[in-house]
Amino acid sequence: MENGETQGYFAYVIRFKYKTRGLEPERGILNVEIGMRRFLQRPIQNIWKIDSRYAGSILFGLKNQFYVDETIRSMVQLKFKRMGNVIRWKKGFGSLFADVIFNNKKYSPMSMIQNPMKYLKKSDMVSLVVYSNQVYKGGNQSRVQLGVGLPEKWVLFNLVRDTFPSLQS
Repeated sequence: MENGETQGYFAYVIRFKYKTRGLEPERGILNVEIGMRRFLQRPIQNIWKIDSRYAGSILFGLKNQFYVDETIRSMVQLKFKRMGNVIRWKKGFGSLFADVIFNNKKYSPMSMIQNPMKYLKKSDMVSLVVYSNQVYKGGNQSRVQLGVGLPEKWVLFNLVRDTFPSLQS
């Protein structure tokens, strides 16, 4: 999602948890959490501005063969980590899966961090470098500010209330 005011890219993250009470299983509680995922837009040229203690994330939007609408993408998350003066895909399942995602093309996390806007608007595979204050040192590299506003929370509350009227007691 692109914000017209800041020209920043972000996505809402919504988590639903439905819990029942121990002695009253027929009465449930729906917890709804809303957050915001900001995406890196300003290039990071200095590798030392990436904290080696934390892994960063890149979301890849792949065309899904099951959707007729080509604007709908399936998102896959891969992690990267700075190891000394090199940034690599984090070891494990993600690094093995990267070859399948990229169709054997070599995508380096460093090139995505150094030029995030180039990969943000690709037609075949969009990649979104998730911005985190823990991973990136030295100021906000996203154009979007932290947090979800109260108006957005009310819209979500009303949407859930109207969608699940049987949850109201």
